Order: sequence, then C-alpha cells, then structure tokens
Amino acid sequence: THIHAIITDPATGTTILGTHDGLLPVDADGGVGDPIGGYEFDAMGLAVTGDAFVASGHPGANTPAEWGSPHLGIIRSDDYGNTWSPIALNGTTDFHILTAAPDGTLYGVPSSQVNLLTSTDEGNNWTEPASLGAADLAVTESGLYAAAEEGVLFSSDGGNTFTPVD
Repeated sequence: THIHAIITDPATGTTILGTHDGLLPVDADGGVGDPIGGYEFDAMGLAVTGDAFVASGHPGANTPAEWGSPHLGIIRSDDYGNTWSPIALNGTTDFHILTAAPDGTLYGVPSSQVNLLTSTDEGNNWTEPASLGAADLAVTESGLYAAAEEGVLFSSDGGNTFTPVD
C-alpha cells in the first residue's frame, strides 16, 4: 500500500498512516498494525480536528454503504478511527487534500477540482473561497500554507487570498 496522509492520535500520541488499506497505526519500533476499526477504506484525505478524525477518499470492500460511493465525502470518527459517521458530500466528493486549523476550520481540495473548500462547522457545510491549484496544505496559528505550481503560498484570511512566500 502507499501513504496518503500521516496524523498523530491526540489521545495516545500514536502515528497513524492514511493508506489505500485504511488507517494503520505505527508502533514505537516502526511496526505497522492492522486497519483501525477493521475498515479497509482508501483514506485519501485525513485530518485531526480536536479529538476527532475526519477523512475522505474511496470505499473499500468492507465499507458501510452509508459512507457513500464512489466517493466518501467527509466521514468523521469521534473514537479515534474505531467507528465512522458520514457527514457531508458522501457519494459525490473525494478530498485528496484535507487539513484542520487549530480553531477547527477544515480546509480541503477535492480531486475533481482545483478550488479550495473550507468548512467552519465540522465538515457539514463547505464554501469555496479561492481557486487554488495546490498539491498540499498546511495550517498554523498564523494562517494557511499551500504548496502550488507557483511555489509556496500563504493566506492569513482563511484562504480567500494567497501571496507567495519568499
């Protein structure tokens, strides 16, 4: 399998890999465990917001139908990946880029477009502040960074505008 995202479980400090085979925990010696919760979905986008995980991608062989197909949209786990609930855009959207700000704002770029989408209500509703051809996003207390064709870009206004980083 290959890795799409890496997060840290806020409860245990465990490194978790988002892969084509689900969320895989990594132990202190670098050993990779079985999929958390037994779910083998394709975790293309994965982020931690507060004590919850949010994910997007594609269903796997044992993915519940209510998560959506062919795209998961946004699914959420409040128990560190053991169970999941469909939140929004299920069946229609596949976020390949997904990250969460310290204030809980979610930022994502779906695979089907180059527009940045944001959600301030745990992924239920999404707005489109900017057109952004980004390969990845990173968020800090000071703002949002995007890795784009034109280089690293920065937004201090929630993704509405971006300026190049020297």
